[in-house]
Amino acid sequence: GTAGITRKSVLADLLEKVENGASLLITYGRENIVPFDEIIGCKSNGRYKAGEVSFEIDDEFLTLARDFAIDLVPCTAEVVLRDKEENPLLTKNSYGKGYIMFFNASIEICFAKTPAIVESKLGYEKIYSYAAKVAGIEQIVEKHSYNLALTVHKTGENSWVIVAINNTDK
Repeated sequence: GTAGITRKSVLADLLEKVENGASLLITYGRENIVPFDEIIGCKSNGRYKAGEVSFEIDDEFLTLARDFAIDLVPCTAEVVLRDKEENPLLTKNSYGKGYIMFFNASIEICFAKTPAIVESKLGYEKIYSYAAKVAGIEQIVEKHSYNLALTVHKTGENSWVIVAINNTDK
C-alpha cells in the first residue's frame, strides 16, 4: 500500500532505486494517491466503493474482495490489466530506467478477505508474478506449489541464494 511509503525519506530512497533500474509495485488500500499521481502516471477522479473485482491473468480468473478502488485516469501510464468491467487494475509507468507499477487494490487485504482463494490454491503471488513479468523482471526460479515460499537473493554477478520454506506439516 501507499501508507508505508509516504515519509519523504522512504519515498526518495525508493524512487532513486527505480530511477536506477528497479521496479516498484504500489498497491492501493484506502490512501489518497495525490502525492503519487506523477510517479504512477495516473490521475484520480475520486474513489468509489468497489465490492468484488474480477479479472483474468494467464487464462485464470481471480475475484477479490475489496472495499474501495480509485477511478483511475491513465496519463503516462500504460494499463496492463483491466478488471472485467474494463476499469484499470494494474498500470505500468516508466520512471528513469525502471518502472512503477500500480495495482488498484490492496492485494494482501483482498486475499485476507477472500477465503475462496486459499481453497482454489491461487495465491496473491500470481499477481506479483504477473507484475514482475510485465516489468520485464527475469525470474530465475519458478515454483509450482502454493505451499512453498521462495525468496531469491542475488549474491554476485551470476550467483543467487534461494531460500525455500515448506508451509505444510510434511
